[in-house]
Amino acid sequence: MYRIIILYIVLLTSGVSLAQFKTVIDEKHATPILIGCCTRDAFMDTSYSWFNKEYDEYVPDTAFVQQLTPLLKDLSIKIVMGTWCSDSHEQVPRFFKLTDELNFNEKNIQIICVDRNKKGLADEVSGLSIEKVPTFIFYKSNTEIGRIIETPEKSLESHLLSILKNSK
Repeated sequence: MYRIIILYIVLLTSGVSLAQFKTVIDEKHATPILIGCCTRDAFMDTSYSWFNKEYDEYVPDTAFVQQLTPLLKDLSIKIVMGTWCSDSHEQVPRFFKLTDELNFNEKNIQIICVDRNKKGLADEVSGLSIEKVPTFIFYKSNTEIGRIIETPEKSLESHLLSILKNSK
């Protein structure tokens, strides 16, 4: 047990991240994009200023937030997105604003960034049938219960509520 604690402390203090992603140059616009598994912290780079702007401007509907809160037990989420994609620029920061309002544990969210061909760094999206980004995939007890693809039907809150209510 002592060795595990020491290893954890070493990893934390060394700045080593368990996320595996890299920055590549997008062929279409010659701008940096991320590919692979990352955390929300990756978007704090100034190259991704769209994240903070959209996050700050979005205001989740509190009525939906109250209805969603009791339905979050055993929920995990995969987000497949493109840092080159305008829908991802809009919906991903909004989604994180919503999860922050819900006090949702960010450890239960996996972010996979893909290139324009919907490929990650390795085989992160293999078997996920990703055709459009962003795609938010919701799981209860490791079973997929629904998706929000590209843009929500009305709002992220209402679409998520519909998925969670229909999964009972």
